[in-house]
Amino acid sequence: MDCLTIMTDDQAAKVRDRYADRLRHLVQLFRDVAVREWPSGRHGVGRPVSDSFARRLADVGRRWAGIDSVADVASEVADFATVSIDGCAAGRISFVRKDGQAPSAAYTEDGARRAGELQRRLGEGPGNDALEAAGPVYANDLDHEPRWPAWAPRTVLGTGYHSVVSTRLYVQERTLGVLELYGKGADAFSEQALEQTELLAAHASAHLALTDLVQNLSTALSTRTVIGQAEGILMERYQLDAVRAFAMLRRVSQHTNTRLAEVAEELVHTRRTPGADA
Repeated sequence: MDCLTIMTDDQAAKVRDRYADRLRHLVQLFRDVAVREWPSGRHGVGRPVSDSFARRLADVGRRWAGIDSVADVASEVADFATVSIDGCAAGRISFVRKDGQAPSAAYTEDGARRAGELQRRLGEGPGNDALEAAGPVYANDLDHEPRWPAWAPRTVLGTGYHSVVSTRLYVQERTLGVLELYGKGADAFSEQALEQTELLAAHASAHLALTDLVQNLSTALSTRTVIGQAEGILMERYQLDAVRAFAMLRRVSQHTNTRLAEVAEELVHTRRTPGADA
């Protein structure tokens, strides 16, 4: 059962405060990433990322900030990579779960999806390695790539991709997933393109984490509102106090093996409690 759905009003307030703190942290993180554009060594790092790429990324980042879906942000990031990074023919983003990479959340063409799915099935590939690597994982010629003896030849044969760069998406110690870009020819990505991929991954990580945070907070507060409405119905119907009304919802949830939020939604919409009014 989702712990966010089992909250008193005081607990909900604490969740709001905790998410507000995390939101402030992520906003600062995004500002830090935005400063680290690395265009001409102006910030002391001297990385070869072009001014024009940094400006385009800053511009598109303002649009991403207005998107309220993690999947939509991921799609925007993958699309941006294919039109802005030289040598990039296709891109994909996958998120992580407890058993490794999940299916691709966004991809610009089916070949990228198939390359990612092949990694999941074979248990090897650049995306898998990127989750543990300190920096981007790059292969400039998949025809002669010993690190992934099963994945590389199948990918070349099935997709026509000969180059790949994969980099971890993360904020602080939290790994979000992987950004993976593919090139059609060998040596498709220049040194500058690899640096641009790193910068894009940093911006994407901040946006994805922030959007995920907002989604979770919105879902939690919306669910709490519905549960509160359901409690009100039971309090009036059975002359219960709030604690007993909530306990009744929990009993129905456990008895019917139904999520608490779904029990509450059905009660609010139909005025019938599953398993209780039968």
